[in-house]
Amino acid sequence: VEKPFDALRSVSKYGYANTMIESDGYIRRSRVNVLAENEMQNSLAYQTYMVYQEAKGEKAKAINGLIQFQYSGTPGDYEKLSLVDVLEGRMDLRTFKNSIVLVGAYAPGMQDSFHVAVDRGELMYGVEVHANIIDSLLDGKIVRDVPKLLATVITVLVLAVYAFVAQRQKKLFMILSEGVFVMLLWLGAGIVLKKFLWILPLSGVEIGMVLLMTYFIVTKYVLEKLEKKRVLKAFERYVAPEIVKELGKDDAFESRLGGERRDIAVLFVDIRGFTTMSESLEPEQVVEILNEYLNLTSQSIFNNQGTLDKFIGDATMAVFNA
Repeated sequence: VEKPFDALRSVSKYGYANTMIESDGYIRRSRVNVLAENEMQNSLAYQTYMVYQEAKGEKAKAINGLIQFQYSGTPGDYEKLSLVDVLEGRMDLRTFKNSIVLVGAYAPGMQDSFHVAVDRGELMYGVEVHANIIDSLLDGKIVRDVPKLLATVITVLVLAVYAFVAQRQKKLFMILSEGVFVMLLWLGAGIVLKKFLWILPLSGVEIGMVLLMTYFIVTKYVLEKLEKKRVLKAFERYVAPEIVKELGKDDAFESRLGGERRDIAVLFVDIRGFTTMSESLEPEQVVEILNEYLNLTSQSIFNNQGTLDKFIGDATMAVFNA
């Protein structure tokens, strides 16, 4: 901690001027005080705010820790005057009556300029950043984070409700639509709360929703499609391709598997005199005849949209309209 020299410190109040630059390079937050050298040190902005309130005969609000302040204007909006004009007497001192005056670097060469959230193109000088923080303190426009425990509970609750509802949905479109709706609702809640000077962490729900939606896409779509394909593949051994195709329709699959009352025709067909014939042939010849015969009956059944039920020795059983 670099404090003013003794003579100045004894006749003044002081505060640290460090800026808090976010990971994206922009300034949005400020620490109004911090514990350093076993002593609570106030920021320049908060110390100025308390002095100003005292001069007006009003009580300063007790604020601690990290705050997000609101910018009162864009770079260059505050009135700026040349210090040389003041020192050489070219300035009417009544200009400063009842005002807070900040003295600071106001030239590019001083390398005291920063990216700010209110203007993505133009840099703001550090002295103006402090002015904006002081304005936020005076106007009570201090945005605070929703308490972490409360934010965590709400986040978990929102994700749990979505998971409960989505688990019962049959259609993937509904699952995704509900997920997008929840994300937009959460974003809207964050915007509304910010107007009431509260910051709702958005990343927890947004990331959680993306993970849940991905999970449901995999489990309800990919895995179910694979299982459905496996079942239908098994059906292809017994029924005509047209029936497999009908079973495979999303809106018919489960209901058809559940059973349906119909009038059907049953076919039994076998080889006349098969037992006598097989006794006079070699086993390899019997197998060859059976393979050709069973292939013929099966293909005929499929060609007429029948369902192959079973083989009974040399007999073939089939049903139609099932």
